[in-house]
Amino acid sequence: MARSKELDVTTRLGDQSIDRSKVIHFPHGLKGLEHLREFTLMQINENTPFLLLQSLEDPGLGLLVTDPYGFVTDYKIKISDAEQFLLNITNAGQVAVLVTVSIPNGKPEKTTL
Repeated sequence: MARSKELDVTTRLGDQSIDRSKVIHFPHGLKGLEHLREFTLMQINENTPFLLLQSLEDPGLGLLVTDPYGFVTDYKIKISDAEQFLLNITNAGQVAVLVTVSIPNGKPEKTTL
């Protein structure tokens, strides 16, 4: 039997069907979340620069993320030689950069990237 191209998951945005090609696999997890390896990026709505990096293993875990260059034009990242080797890249221009966003409840002016 052929495997469905869609994956039905429960997310922080409710029940969703995710195209299996949109699953992002982090072989070593994320810092502090090493036990979670499967995620997908979800658009929250069309009018926001923010996305939800949703865990496919923990429906309650979704990290608000954004492209930092929309907020900090001179944002710099450093990729070590080991990371470049692991990612099979030669420079940072070959990767998409997203940062987590923290918006304190009731204090949007204290938002941090």
